Amino acid sequence: MDAVRYIVEYDRMCRSFSDCRDCPIRARAPFPSSCRQFRVNNPEETVAIVEAWAKEHPQRTRLQDFLEKFPNASLGSSGTPRFLPRPFGYCGRETCKGCDHWGSSDCWTLPVEE
Repeated sequence: MDAVRYIVEYDRMCRSFSDCRDCPIRARAPFPSSCRQFRVNNPEETVAIVEAWAKEHPQRTRLQDFLEKFPNASLGSSGTPRFLPRPFGYCGRETCKGCDHWGSSDCWTLPVEE
């Protein structure tokens, strides 16, 4: 796992727990207040914990989220809806410049912001 991926997944993992006591990193820390210290002293183990958590909790895509809400939506030959995700609030005009035609699956495969 590269550094950027680690930071993104670590942040996503942290935000997923409403109580730090449920965090797998904190479970390995000797004292409740030493989570940061554990990460500093055990970087390889911390990365392994984050990697394992990320594999067990894959990030949902826009397409998965859309199909949960609209299971009978018409899909094109690429397996994506025949329209852009922008009108459904998945992205804005500034953040979705690569999705200029409805046949593009690139925007539908991006992760949903949690």
